[in-house]
Order: sequence, then C-alpha cells, then structure tokens
Amino acid sequence: MPFSMNISRSTRKPRVSLSSIAKQTWCEVSPFFCCLINSEIDHKKCFTCEFYGGNHRQYLAVINSGVLINRFPDQNPPQQYHVDMFYRQIWLDERLAWNVSTLEESQESTDQPLTLWDLSGFWLPDGFFYNSKAVKFHDEPAPNFLFRVHPNGTILFSQRLTITISCFMDLRLFPFDTQHCPVEVGSYSYKSTALKYEWTEAVLPVEVNPELRLQSHQLTIRKEFINKNKEYITGNFSSVQFEMVFTRLYTQPILNDYFPTFFLVMLSWINFWIDNRIVPARISLCITVVLAHITKANSVSSTMPKVSYTTATDVWLLMCLTSHFCVLLEFTLAYVATKSKEMPKDGGRLVYQFHFDGHSLDKISRILFPLTFIVCVTTYIVVYYKAMVTDDLPNDKWEVSK
Repeated sequence: MPFSMNISRSTRKPRVSLSSIAKQTWCEVSPFFCCLINSEIDHKKCFTCEFYGGNHRQYLAVINSGVLINRFPDQNPPQQYHVDMFYRQIWLDERLAWNVSTLEESQESTDQPLTLWDLSGFWLPDGFFYNSKAVKFHDEPAPNFLFRVHPNGTILFSQRLTITISCFMDLRLFPFDTQHCPVEVGSYSYKSTALKYEWTEAVLPVEVNPELRLQSHQLTIRKEFINKNKEYITGNFSSVQFEMVFTRLYTQPILNDYFPTFFLVMLSWINFWIDNRIVPARISLCITVVLAHITKANSVSSTMPKVSYTTATDVWLLMCLTSHFCVLLEFTLAYVATKSKEMPKDGGRLVYQFHFDGHSLDKISRILFPLTFIVCVTTYIVVYYKAMVTDDLPNDKWEVSK
C-alpha cells in the first residue's frame, strides 16, 4: 500500500505551506521532505519557467488528462447539464523525484508513491473547462482530491468535480433525438509552448461509471479524443476534448404521449357508425375528442423543452388534430347531404343540392379515414426514422487525433 501523509494534521494547522514548517519537524516525518525543504528550489513557482543559477530554463509540461464520469445529479434542463466526474491529471516534475541517494539509504520504500494532503506549497496546472457555466469542488467531509508523487517525479492529481456544462442541443427530432455535447479542457494562462494538454494513452481516456443509469437518455462516449491547439488574441493554447452522446430513450414518450393521442383519433372514427341525423351524439363525441386532445397536447408541451422551431412531437400532435378536424368536417357534410334529401323544393330547386347521400359518405369514411391516417403514420415513421439513423453515431473505435 502507498504510504500517505496529512501535512495539515501533523502540524495541527490546516492548509499550512511548506515554508512555515520547521525543518527539524519535517526531517523527523520523512527524509523526502527533509531533502525538499533543504533545497533552494521554490516549487510554488511554475516549473515551466524556473531560474537555475541565474539562467532562465524553459520546460514543456505535458499534462496527461483522464476523466471518469460518475453520475448526473438531477434531471437536466435543455441546453445544459450537470455532471459529477473525477478529473485526473498526470505530469512529470523532476524536481519532486525522491529516489535520490538520501532516500535510498532510508528505511522507507522508494518504489511506493507518496500521497499528500496539503497542496499549498505545490505548483498545480491551471486547467479549466471551456464550456462550463459553474464548477463545484467537493470538500465534505474532507476535500475530495488526490495528490500522489511517484519516485521518478510523476504526479497524479485527481479531483472530484460537479460541472454545469453548456450544450447547444438540436431538438427537431424530439423525442427521437441524439444530442452531441463536447467537453473541452485546457490551460487558461500558459501557452502551448509551456503547457501542453494530451489525453492519456495508458488507459481509456474517458470512462463511465458502469452503474450509471439515466432516466431518459443513454450515455455513450464518442470514441474520438482530440488533442488540439486553439489560437486566441493572447496566443496559442493547448486543450483536449471529448464528446458525450445522449441518445434519448423514447419508450416513455411513445407510451405517455403518442399512444393516447392515437387512441383519441381511433375514438373519433366511431362517428362514422352513428346515424348522422343524431346530431347531439356526434357533436358531443367530436367536441369531447377535440378537447381531450387539446388537454393532452398542453400536458405534453409543458414537459417538452421550450424551443422556437417545430419538433417531431409537434408534427404528430398537429397531424392528430387535423384528423379530428376532418372528422368534424365530414359530419357536417354528411348531415347537410342527408337533410338536403328531406328539404322541400323551392321553385323546382332543392335548397341544398348534393350529388351524394350522407349515409354513403359515412360508409366511405369508415375506410378512407383509417387508410389515410395509416399512410400518414407510415410516412411519419419513415421520415423520422431515416433522420434518426442518419444522425451521427459514436464510432466503434477510439483514437487520439493530433
């Protein structure tokens, strides 16, 4: 097991910098800290711009990044989402290498990493998330981070973060949509000549907690991890990027929204089997179906994301409402056609002149309306299925692009 040391607890002063600790105390705790304190190197300074003997020495720090997506705390509103993750950074700092002759003579094992709890005296990368709205650092019941120094100076810095990330979503295919949300991390102040971000190649750069389950989406990591440089007015900066793909699970929308409205359409077809001379029965059924559809449509729209364009659900609801309107229009024509046969002649002419009978129109509608609606539903399924399939899907293999 790697041995660890809580600097704050050993001095009974939380978050104390190395310079304020007595050398004798640290030499008693660990030979490594004894060597570190006795040296003239100021580790708090960025190790990419360190002075040695008056000469300015440039380093290129390579930050190997990795992410473990732990959970999504709540139902996310459109255009943004909250993600709980473990963000890992690995880099090499030769100044912290502690497999030197002084340590080799000590009784401590030199092949085990050293875990530190106080980071006030150490240099850390200044990475930030480009498209984040807010970042929360977890510090209860204790700060959730890991700072581990290996004998060769390799540092592992892991943090638990909850990030609110902005994502521009296209909801035209809702609820059959697939959203692609990129996440980009890079240095804020160090240019690419001093600090370079890369995805770690030792393991899969981005992992997902196997126990993670989302209520309305299926999460997939697009297996193409990008290392890139971005040019700004302040210079060229290095960053890494990965993409989360959210495929919406449309079982519940179909059961809760599509089936009820479809059954309302079939219910409206009962009008064709009711005698068109029974006006109260047919009018009551038509109005009841329309009101039920409007109520359901309002319920659906209240749970849908608010967007300015038409979604697939809007098209479906409009198609069902059009069917209800056509049923009501058919009843009007059938009633007037039936009454025209019963009206007296006025000067040798009928007050209402129709070339068809209302009962015949009802018989034709019993077949015509279901067939027409089936054609519309089939067209709807084919169009949106093609749009859903042709949407970009995650690749089968992951690669690092440079």
